[in-house]
Amino acid sequence: MPDDTLVLACRESSKQRWKLNLYQKSPSGDWRGPRTILHGQSPSGYTRWQAAMALGSDDKTIHMSFMLYEQSLKKVGYAVGYLRSADKGDTWRRSDGTPVDLPATPETIDVVAGARTTDGPANFRPGNIAVDPDGAPWLIYCRMDRQPFDTWIARPDENGRWRSVSLLPWIQRQWSDRTVKTPGSIVFDRDGTMYLAVTTVDKSIEDASAQWGHPSAETALLVSKDRGRTFEVFAASSPDPLAPNWLPNLERPTGPQPVDVPALIYTHGLRGENNQQIMSNEVIWFDPAGI
Repeated sequence: MPDDTLVLACRESSKQRWKLNLYQKSPSGDWRGPRTILHGQSPSGYTRWQAAMALGSDDKTIHMSFMLYEQSLKKVGYAVGYLRSADKGDTWRRSDGTPVDLPATPETIDVVAGARTTDGPANFRPGNIAVDPDGAPWLIYCRMDRQPFDTWIARPDENGRWRSVSLLPWIQRQWSDRTVKTPGSIVFDRDGTMYLAVTTVDKSIEDASAQWGHPSAETALLVSKDRGRTFEVFAASSPDPLAPNWLPNLERPTGPQPVDVPALIYTHGLRGENNQQIMSNEVIWFDPAGI
């Protein structure tokens, strides 16, 4: 925050509902919290929120996005959600201004994409959240339960209703044999230009291996000067048929001031066979200013 208050969002597990909690620390004080912002529908069990926050252009509003993923209900992300706070996380509202009692639930949040329950196949995965110079929050997210994978950016309109734009047509104009997914990120520079980093994969790969670290994965950059109406599309990585170029991440503001042209990093290397294997992969730096 502008007064150097730190705000931290994290998942905390227990034998009961797993929670998305918030902690705050003033410049001269200790950490205080937790304040539970959200809990899911499952009585217990593995939950994944992937919460992301961004500070609004008014230097006080916290915008938060998150995924609803509860393994004991279904092994997919069934929705992407949103809330905002104008008082450092003490109270929260939906994008239309409706107050939300804490802890929020899938029934009370803004659902940007997906459903409030796990009925039907779905697998939504969010990236980060960014705020444009006019103060509007933007999310990037994908759906991966079917090929072709698709990725969208979304923002609320003046009535708080979320509007989405598909990135798949823009990717396939450049590479007709590829689809688009997250991991990905979104950033606005000082001039309001939108930068998107995304992962593209071979559209012929139908099995679950295409979802995470497939060797065909490449990093692409999309640039829009008109808030998502049109895009320029660039290859950020050099193709390697043996190893993916993936996990892209764009430079984001670390304070109230926006960045200039954001730098991009991504990983070059395999995903490994399991969570215990130790990998040693390259991290590649790409400068969009060079394009």
